[in-house]
Amino acid sequence: MTTTKLKLQQDHSVAIEQTIATFNFERVHCVLNALNIRWSHKNRRVCTVPSIAELKAAARSLLEKSIDSKPQAIGGLIADSSKRKDGIYSFKLVFIVTASTNDKGRTTTNQ
Repeated sequence: MTTTKLKLQQDHSVAIEQTIATFNFERVHCVLNALNIRWSHKNRRVCTVPSIAELKAAARSLLEKSIDSKPQAIGGLIADSSKRKDGIYSFKLVFIVTASTNDKGRTTTNQ
């Protein structure tokens, strides 16, 4: 692995960790509990509201997958990245409960 590639990977990791550190996972957890939104889990038979640690792990995975890809989403969390001209990525993480778009006269609502 070249030094430049390693540096870019380290920059990605730092930027992803900064994004996670500044995101309010506690608020998301409260909303999920209030609305009783449950996620399915690979190793469990029942769906549960994800813990804050599970939310952070999911966010980290989505952010990593968003590099050189389309936005990634799971359970209301949406991760996206964009590459600047200098090759450095910026990351965005959002939590959406509901959304509506109007594309060419067609309205789509997610409630």
